Amino acid sequence: MRPGLGIATALVLVITGSLAAVAAQEATPAASPAPEVGATLAATLQNTDGQIVAVALLAEGEDGEDGDVTVGVVAVGLAPGAHGIHVHETGVCDPAGDRAFASAGGHYNPTEAEHGDHAGDLGNITAEEDGSATYRETTDNFGLEELQDEDGTAIVIHAEEDENDPAGESFGARIACGVLAAPAGAATPAATAPAATAPTATAAATVPDTDGDVLADVDEATVGSDPANPDTDGDGLTDGQEFNAFGTDPTDPDSDDDGVIDGTEAAAGTDPLDPASI
Repeated sequence: MRPGLGIATALVLVITGSLAAVAAQEATPAASPAPEVGATLAATLQNTDGQIVAVALLAEGEDGEDGDVTVGVVAVGLAPGAHGIHVHETGVCDPAGDRAFASAGGHYNPTEAEHGDHAGDLGNITAEEDGSATYRETTDNFGLEELQDEDGTAIVIHAEEDENDPAGESFGARIACGVLAAPAGAATPAATAPAATAPTATAAATVPDTDGDVLADVDEATVGSDPANPDTDGDGLTDGQEFNAFGTDPTDPDSDDDGVIDGTEAAAGTDPLDPASI
């Protein structure tokens, strides 16, 4: 994630439910369309001070079958290095108490496997020196429907690296937690899921947004994009993502003129405004 984007980038990804930045395949300069997807779940992760430090988006294949869930996470403000990341068994993220976010329960582990083989074990997310981090992996350990059981599930980032020790003690304290729920505009989320927060005042529900791209019609007129088309330049990023998050041009599919379209760069985790980052 580009330094300076802050958590606004990540939050827009969750609100829009777009899969461009986490579910697209690693692309070539002549990018193909993003793959068809089915269900999605999203989470906004907060630290123990209630600050948003990461977001996650989980996308399942269009056929809805287990075996094809892409997990994408973007984060800021982490200590440099590797941090364990897991799906936890309960969709409650309460930082209070002797152990922050103990409310999320243990790792999601329906088969009662040993640590390292828990369905919710996602390995590590690695932060750069500036504290920013991106993660994208595909897992066949669970489907999204099973994560939406009666008590829900959460995604948690830990203070230390998860070394897959059987005792499950290597990854330290829980430093960020978010409840997994259907993104805004999708199916009704679980009761424990927090309501999505609009990224800008003009994108609030009371302001017309004809194409549902989280960029109000009045703002689209300002930036020259099409209020009836959620992706004016057809680059795989919604106009709202481009304007509110990435800082790219919603009317130019290749903002930095490096031969790789903006949506492709976002999907690969590179900077769509830096021609040297492809």
